Amino acid sequence: MELVTILDQIDTQIVALLFNIAMIIAYFSKKRINNVESKKYSFLLFMVFICICLDIISSLSLAIFTSNSYISYITKAIYYYALILNINIILMYSIILINSDYHKTKIFLKSLDADYAKRNERKRDNSIKNFTALSYSISVIELCVILMLPYNNAVLFGLSSIKIFIYGAFLIRIIVLVFLLCLRWKYVSSPTKHVIFTIILGFNIYTILQVFIIKNITATIMLTITLVIMYFTVQNPDYEIINQLTEAKRKAEDVNEGKTNFLLSMSHEIRTPLNSIVGFSEILKENNKDPEINDGVNSILVASNSLLDTINGILDISKIESNILEIKTNSYRFKKLFDELCLLGKSRINGKNIEFRSWADPYIPEYLIGDFIHVKQVVLNILTNAIKYTKEGYVDFKINAKLSDKYCTLIISVEDTGIGIKKEDLNRLFTKFDRLGVERQMQIEGTGLGLALTKRLVDLMNGKISVTSEYGKGSTFTVELIQGINTNVIKPVKEEIKVSSLNLFKGKNVLVVDDNVTSIKVITKFLSKYGINVTSLRSGEEAIKYAIFGNKTDLIFMDDVMPSLSGTETLKKLKKINGFNIPVVMLTANVITGIREKYLEQGFDEYLAKPINVEELDEILIKFLR
Repeated sequence: MELVTILDQIDTQIVALLFNIAMIIAYFSKKRINNVESKKYSFLLFMVFICICLDIISSLSLAIFTSNSYISYITKAIYYYALILNINIILMYSIILINSDYHKTKIFLKSLDADYAKRNERKRDNSIKNFTALSYSISVIELCVILMLPYNNAVLFGLSSIKIFIYGAFLIRIIVLVFLLCLRWKYVSSPTKHVIFTIILGFNIYTILQVFIIKNITATIMLTITLVIMYFTVQNPDYEIINQLTEAKRKAEDVNEGKTNFLLSMSHEIRTPLNSIVGFSEILKENNKDPEINDGVNSILVASNSLLDTINGILDISKIESNILEIKTNSYRFKKLFDELCLLGKSRINGKNIEFRSWADPYIPEYLIGDFIHVKQVVLNILTNAIKYTKEGYVDFKINAKLSDKYCTLIISVEDTGIGIKKEDLNRLFTKFDRLGVERQMQIEGTGLGLALTKRLVDLMNGKISVTSEYGKGSTFTVELIQGINTNVIKPVKEEIKVSSLNLFKGKNVLVVDDNVTSIKVITKFLSKYGINVTSLRSGEEAIKYAIFGNKTDLIFMDDVMPSLSGTETLKKLKKINGFNIPVVMLTANVITGIREKYLEQGFDEYLAKPINVEELDEILIKFLR
């Protein structure tokens, strides 16, 4: 037979072979993830290559020898067996994909249970091993059947018995695949479904073409097309790496969310008793005239504020790492910021032999635009750090400014005569929980969070922070923050009200709803000194009954975390009572970013955090009871 005629009979196989070689080169030229799916796909690439070669050899043997020759029969039988092996591998690959998606989903549903995840992984691996062993055992039986069947015995649609057996084997595998896909449909990802649909559709198209339309189409074309589709969906190395990174990111986010929720819960549990400590200390300080007792009370307040700063610092670090801490810009008075920082800085000295110096550029505009809370937190952290590590001498707090038409760059410097920092330690200065020179600082309290948080906050506000230090002589921290200038402020004529000196609220009726007895005592003490009549209840159900009976109430303070009905749920039920129009203030230890806005959206009229700040309480009383 002429060479041209022979080549005409194997042209489709040659095209399939070239595609397969290109696929092998493309796949193995990239970095791959070493998992079960990748191993099966790699094996399938080589098996399809062998199958195409056997298809070419069998076609050549038919062209060179007669169709009844023993050589033609053996080569064709081997080709058909290789074909069944490839279909087996594709079936195994598809089942592995389905099982992987199924077990990943189950692990995701119980992502915090590490033992469950390990058991699930082992179960998946065992099921894959068992199915692989069963599949290869069936293949051996099918080889024996193929060798025993007559090749040229046409029995149906002009097909030989061996071809009918092959199609029957294909059909059984497709039925198994469809059954398993339907069984675990909701767990299977979209890319896996696309591949399996392609395999099923490809088999049906191939069978229809082979039996009814094009007699000489080869199965290797179908196998090659399937490989290409697999490569561009679930088995592309880039896609696999992206999937792995996505999965790693999801797990990291789950862990981070769990950590944040734990910290928020712990914060709530610590703030509730801290509310009692701070509250009773403030009351004792106000009512006691003994200097020695007041000195002890001041120490309690300083220690409480230090603990509160630590809790807030941990929460803020966690929020920054979780990308939930927001920088909010509003108009604020610079003088108020500066005065508060000076007052808080002096309070941190607490009897040390330290001179506190302060100065601000008089040309700084009265109203600036920025994140007042976080600017204050940044500067206070630096001031606290300077005072903490200075035994005697001075702490010099200065704020200079660079002005332009719309912006004011605050240049904040804090110089101290403290212990200083070694040059080799400067690069570790802003590391979490890292206190430098611990051997010299054993008597100094703190977690080492302040400067780490300060650096993160400065970065979030697009500012700069730097430090110069001479070990044993002191340090100077400098922060640059760009703030907007608010030139459109209409300065209100505001009446200054000193709540403690006026009987503004005498005879008013306030309801306090909180399941914590000590918290009730604290706010009752605060309110009673103004002549307010306080009624306290321990649950949301009691508050609803109290409101239904029409008891006279001017203002309600309500905790959120209570047994049975939460504060939020209680408020919803109160709002349904006809004629209910009493202002309700959320009194809670929940202080996460955005929580005030959330409570206001849910219908609360105001928000007050624990521990109670007396100035904030006064503002609320003026707002609703005056």
